Amino acid sequence: MYNFSDDSKIEKHINFYGETLLGIIVILNILPHYFLDTQSNMSYTIYKLSFYYLSLPIIIIIFYISIFHIPAWKRRNGNIKTIFYAFCFSILAILTIYSHTLSFNVLIGEQKSKIINGKITYLSISYSKHGKSYYLKVKEKKTNKIYSLNISGNEYYKLKINTQYLKEWKIGSLGLLYKTN
Repeated sequence: MYNFSDDSKIEKHINFYGETLLGIIVILNILPHYFLDTQSNMSYTIYKLSFYYLSLPIIIIIFYISIFHIPAWKRRNGNIKTIFYAFCFSILAILTIYSHTLSFNVLIGEQKSKIINGKITYLSISYSKHGKSYYLKVKEKKTNKIYSLNISGNEYYKLKINTQYLKEWKIGSLGLLYKTN
């Protein structure tokens, strides 16, 4: 039987709250995809943001915690396994940071309204193993700026090319455009 008395404070919290924490992380990863419409080029922007600016801090934090703050786990698994698990968890954290960045953009900080008013110039449906994605391009009247947007299927089937598009979107705290479905 495993003796929990040797665990550090962090290990005790992980043992006690680990499943709940994992459940919360999974839910936070899934929810933004179902409840938000976004700019279609935003995925690249978020991946670039998260990869270039968050990868190194994530790796450092995970390795630091794994090596210095969970000694009983390290003793049970050995140095090689600890480093391997820390590396795997770092990769997983970097790959799932996309949804957390979306959530942060929407939930934290100032949210500004943005009215997109213009003519629909393009509509398309993209098919992948994850299902359908609906795209629309709108040429804004005032600025002639073209917005490429991901929208819901319900909204897509109500639209036609060369018709007026007038919807309120929001600009989140990270400057990323989104709309709730």
